[in-house]
Amino acid sequence: MRIERHSGLFGAESASGLAVVIDVFRASTQIVTLLRYGARAVVPTNTLSDARELARQHPQWILAGEREGKAPSGFMLGNSPAQSASFDVRGKIFILSTSAGTPGLVAASARCDTVLVGALANITSVVKAIDDLAPQVVTLVAMGKAGIRPTPEDEVTADYFEDLLRGRQPDWSRIDTEIRSHPEALKFGDPAQPNYPAEDLEFCLGVDTSNVVPELRGGKISVFSSS
Repeated sequence: MRIERHSGLFGAESASGLAVVIDVFRASTQIVTLLRYGARAVVPTNTLSDARELARQHPQWILAGEREGKAPSGFMLGNSPAQSASFDVRGKIFILSTSAGTPGLVAASARCDTVLVGALANITSVVKAIDDLAPQVVTLVAMGKAGIRPTPEDEVTADYFEDLLRGRQPDWSRIDTEIRSHPEALKFGDPAQPNYPAEDLEFCLGVDTSNVVPELRGGKISVFSSS
């Protein structure tokens, strides 16, 4: 197995083989949470206009997402996994549009044989799925800030994925400290940034809290099945 490391939207556009798209704060964790609590599927979109057009075509689907951390006008949910965990998501289909994660997923799906959603919340389960699939190439795509600027939560999570795939056990305490000390983490719970609740930080940094492996196939993300 060859492991490649890519970053940002450009990295997603150039991914190959099996891609793991990583957007820990918060799209990946949001997708894992929605499926964990019983959502039927999540439909990632490139733009807000794409999301709104899908909602017009499928009025029973629910709009969720963010721009600059805030739920866009007319969206029922933002991009908060803590909020989603308290919302009745069972059996519902969500249209998700975010600044980095969903454009990255859409871009990777145009080139890759398989696209999985990776987070700290499901890291061991994703690694197991990759081992079961035994692809020739795995591309780890750390989306970063707006798909443009690398951020530690995504880059060190990609490091964590690579270590596990290579049979190494990383030092989680070091990883956790590195992520929490960065401004991208410090905004959670900041009264001046109410779109980033403190609860979301714990959702995003909880390791192996879910065995859900989301897979993007045919334009929809659902729970991966090896059968």
